[in-house]
Amino acid sequence: MDNINIKKLAKELNISTSTISRAFNGNTDINKDTKERILAYAKQHNYLPNHYASNLRDKKTNTLAVIVPEIANDFFRRLSMALKRLPVKKGSTFYFTAPTTFLKRKYRL
Repeated sequence: MDNINIKKLAKELNISTSTISRAFNGNTDINKDTKERILAYAKQHNYLPNHYASNLRDKKTNTLAVIVPEIANDFFRRLSMALKRLPVKKGSTFYFTAPTTFLKRKYRL
């Protein structure tokens, strides 16, 4: 099966797309055997949830972006170090960029 998506996965397993979503989101409202069957089938067919679609639906990206005029300035360097240490929830992304030097860093937290 090529180009598998959540709808095709649901059709093949004869379950709803919301049940598949629950399986991937770790929801406890799903039978353990059903969850294992979904995850095994998804792995076998190289299916991964589309997080961009989830972000659009939820209207949030869990992303923090900081753009500074220059990274050479000690204030901005210290700011970037402090921001990287902020407690953030798993799955968040932190971007720190200085466009004048074309220096870009991406940290996956």
